[in-house]
Amino acid sequence: MLELRGHVKRKLVVVAFEGEASPGAPITTADGAAVGELAGVAAHGLEPGKKLAFAMVKIAAAGFGTALRVGAVGALVVAPPLATAAQAGGAS
Repeated sequence: MLELRGHVKRKLVVVAFEGEASPGAPITTADGAAVGELAGVAAHGLEPGKKLAFAMVKIAAAGFGTALRVGAVGALVVAPPLATAAQAGGAS
């Protein structure tokens, strides 16, 4: 069906950031362009003070290492904590 209608416009990614945010919080680029919103937030199990969140973002902002903003704090698109090197875009 996607071949007939175009491309996927958004992707579910994992975002790491410090600070507080709740589901539904807007995600923007560094220049303030809206690219998505948080879907769920949890404490990072390996790095105290950091948070991990699922976020639906536009495809252009979904690459690993993309710098974003959650509210006033910086955020980074990261590989899921238990992802293999192949899933994270690295060599296996």
